[in-house]
Amino acid sequence: MGTLPSIHIFCAGEYCVPYARYAMECLYRNTPEDLQERLRVYVHADAIPKGKEEGVSNFLRFRPGISVMHRCFGIKNPKKIAGIWHQRMVNQVAQRHSHEPNIVVLDADFFLTSNRWVDVFSDIELGTFSLSYEMRTDRYATRNEERFDSIRTYLFSINPHQHTLINQQDFSKDTTATDHLALQFPDARIHLEKVLDSMVSVSLKAQLMGYIVEDVKDRIDGIHIGGVSHISHRKINKGQDETWLNIWRERYLMHEIMVALFHYRGWGNYIEKQYLDRLTSLRNRLILTTDGINEKRIVETSKEIRGLLSFLSFEDGFRYRGINNK
Repeated sequence: MGTLPSIHIFCAGEYCVPYARYAMECLYRNTPEDLQERLRVYVHADAIPKGKEEGVSNFLRFRPGISVMHRCFGIKNPKKIAGIWHQRMVNQVAQRHSHEPNIVVLDADFFLTSNRWVDVFSDIELGTFSLSYEMRTDRYATRNEERFDSIRTYLFSINPHQHTLINQQDFSKDTTATDHLALQFPDARIHLEKVLDSMVSVSLKAQLMGYIVEDVKDRIDGIHIGGVSHISHRKINKGQDETWLNIWRERYLMHEIMVALFHYRGWGNYIEKQYLDRLTSLRNRLILTTDGINEKRIVETSKEIRGLLSFLSFEDGFRYRGINNK
């Protein structure tokens, strides 16, 4: 088995701190013991209050091999992270690690559930730009009879040198990047059913240039929770489609389960108050605009939540509000 790439986690804002810690615990738990000491894990933190940086560093560096760096990107307003900073974080980390053949970016809210990821990211084939856990089928390019989907950013590798050379996407919603793409490849059509997002333009460009971009979801086991943008109560309105309301109920409950787990682990001091306030607002909006939140019913009908509860059952003694997760 070859050398594993370095692994990078972005901790943009206080909300991410307990998630990043748990994601790393899952990473180590699902790495063969003989390889754990060889892991190189970097946490790139920003928008953490200065008075809390030392405590956060100590909390995240729970074992050797983990490096924590603060004020990495110059984020002034954490509320703008979703629309701007994620792509900029990838760009800057790729530049700093451009001497490495590949790097892996792991979402702070993506939890590995088996060690199969090791085989995927060891000995990455030459000519590969990215291996991605899942692709975006609503943002893609076509050329002649070929179709190229863009990558998702739950868990992915990139060739950092190649990324730095070809990337033209400055920030997550940077539509000028796809405008450039259309001009550079006039024989291709760019299809964006939703607004541009991180790594869309560059992953399409890499494929149009002939580099390998591969979906490896079937070869990796993991659970994605979804960030703060997934729990915005402002997106819920009366008369909204019931399917979407069920999705919002599931998103709410997944975050509530994680908060309960963090408290169970004794990490209450690292749970951001604004994050808890957003959860409360979401719960109140769901109660006001729907028939409420029947948690047992959601668990019974949601494959994702059943999977999460089953996964968390290894936490000896942890139960969520009396719901049996064995």
